[in-house]
Amino acid sequence: MDTAAQLAVAYYQLGYHGPAIQTLEKCHRLRPENTAIGYQLALMYLEKNSLDKAEKLFLEVAQKAQRRRVDCYYGLAQVFSERGDAKKSIYHLQMAMKHGFRDLVRIKKDKHMGTLRKSPGYKNLILN
Repeated sequence: MDTAAQLAVAYYQLGYHGPAIQTLEKCHRLRPENTAIGYQLALMYLEKNSLDKAEKLFLEVAQKAQRRRVDCYYGLAQVFSERGDAKKSIYHLQMAMKHGFRDLVRIKKDKHMGTLRKSPGYKNLILN
C-alpha cells in the first residue's frame, strides 16, 4: 500500500473513520488495481455496516488477487451473516475453507458471524 493508504488505515485505527474512508476511497479510485487498498476499504465498509459496498469490493478483490481470496470469501461470509442470510454466509465460509481458512476460533468470536453461528448449517460445516 502507498503512504496515503497507510495513513488512512492509521486514521481508522485511531477512530477517525470518516476521513479514513474518504482517503482510502480516493486511493482506490486512483489505484483500482491495488487489491490491498480495495481489501482494507472493504473491511472499513463492513465495520461501518455499508454491506453493499463491502460485498462489491470483497468480490472485486477476490477476482483480482489469488492471495487475498480466502480473506475476501471470509469477508463475504461476514457480510451475508450481517444481512441475516445464513445460507449465503455458509457458502462463502465454505469457499474460504476450500482456499485454506481454518481459524474456527475466529468464527466463534467474530461479531459479524452471529447469524451464521445460529444456523444448523454452521454446525454441520464445523463438524466436517
